[in-house]
Amino acid sequence: MSDESQSSTGMITAVDALSFKLNEGETLGLVGQSGSGKTTVGKLILRLERPSEGRILFEGHDVLQYKGKQLKDFRSKVQMIFQDPYESLDPRLSLRNSLEEPLIVHGIRSKNEQIARMDDVLTRVGLIPPQRYLQLRPHQLSGGQRQRAAIARSLILRPKLVVADEPVSMLDVSVSAEILNLMLELRQSMNIAYLFITHNLAHAGYFCDRICVMNQGRIVEEGPAEKILRSPEGAYTRRLISSIPLYLHK
Repeated sequence: MSDESQSSTGMITAVDALSFKLNEGETLGLVGQSGSGKTTVGKLILRLERPSEGRILFEGHDVLQYKGKQLKDFRSKVQMIFQDPYESLDPRLSLRNSLEEPLIVHGIRSKNEQIARMDDVLTRVGLIPPQRYLQLRPHQLSGGQRQRAAIARSLILRPKLVVADEPVSMLDVSVSAEILNLMLELRQSMNIAYLFITHNLAHAGYFCDRICVMNQGRIVEEGPAEKILRSPEGAYTRRLISSIPLYLHK
């Protein structure tokens, strides 16, 4: 895929000649410094932005061709966890309202089904008992609870792929570990595939099966997470690894 934006000085290529594969139930890390194009890739996959050329295949179909009901159905299968739960959760809405909204949009209007789904997803993310949290607004939750709520909202439609854009970068170390472990548990119990976008190779090494290293809009190295961390081939990847004091082992 290729994504370009126009400036007063001409074309600026954000992502160029990029290609990778993500298997069902797999976790792929997209790692690089700020400005490397990672978040743009996530937005392209979710159809929040359109590339100037290329294809994005999901279950064998090019999602760039989707319109109307096809696009709506696709977006129920592919969701996003944003970096900042303050921004991704509407401060005016209770958690119940935030979870109800995508269900209503996608045609799940039975109150019994809505309640069952909300109870299930809040239990899965550790906001127990669900009834205690449904009436709360984001400012009434701790940072870790807010991110758990944001994860619950991304999972309420039971997607097959979740794009997680720096999901723990705003949390302290202990809470970050809790959230990463929670996401790994959810991957197993719900058979979710993750595209895990991060600048932190320590997190990617702990969380991901494979890692793609991005630099200036291109993938410069790809391989199993353990291999990338233990024996990187590229100078850029080695510099990224040298910038972290330690990384966690699975």
